[in-house]
Amino acid sequence: MRKIAVVTGTRGEYGPLKPVMKAIEKDKELELILIITGMHLLLEYGNTYKLVERDFPKSVKVQMPLEGDSLEDMAKYLSYGIKNFAKYFSEKTPDTVIVAGDRSESLAVALACLYLNIPVAHINGGDVSGGTIDESIRHAVTKISHIHFAHTKSNAERIRKMGEEEWRIHVTGAPAIEAIKEVKLKKRDELFKTYNLNTDKTTFLVVQHPITTLKDRGYSQMKE
Repeated sequence: MRKIAVVTGTRGEYGPLKPVMKAIEKDKELELILIITGMHLLLEYGNTYKLVERDFPKSVKVQMPLEGDSLEDMAKYLSYGIKNFAKYFSEKTPDTVIVAGDRSESLAVALACLYLNIPVAHINGGDVSGGTIDESIRHAVTKISHIHFAHTKSNAERIRKMGEEEWRIHVTGAPAIEAIKEVKLKKRDELFKTYNLNTDKTTFLVVQHPITTLKDRGYSQMKE
């Protein structure tokens, strides 16, 4: 039986990863090792590890201490992750580790696996986000990884242009779509009533996703 470790560091990435983990869990030839880390384990972000443990009671935790929100703190956060995952994977060696996206947790895991000769499978490679630190991390994880699960053909082409071998790249679509299918959406009237919104007025939602290295400019960016 092959041991497949899946690492989740935030609530935002956990939802899209959930269908993948359920599929691994159902496969009789695979053993799922779910590792909770990062923001999931921080009180100020809601201790969202509890949501994961509710679905996967046998999950384990690997700490990544975050001492503050400065750029230095973020660099240290990455270093703690590399150190702690290197220790964990040295003791509990999986056959393959799956990471997603472009966060520091994924980069820490990938770097630890690189030095321990553990194959890495990367979900969500090939995306572009305007030259931000997220894009740099995402492409770095791509170059470290051995198998690539791309959302789209254009993403796969970007991965191919980075020099990755054809047989390593698989266009699988976005796991988030499977997660969305399971969500029971509220009807419009019910939603407006819940949030006390006026159905006679045009309503739209604005989401600000601040650039990690420009976190102090979030307000001015929204004003623009």
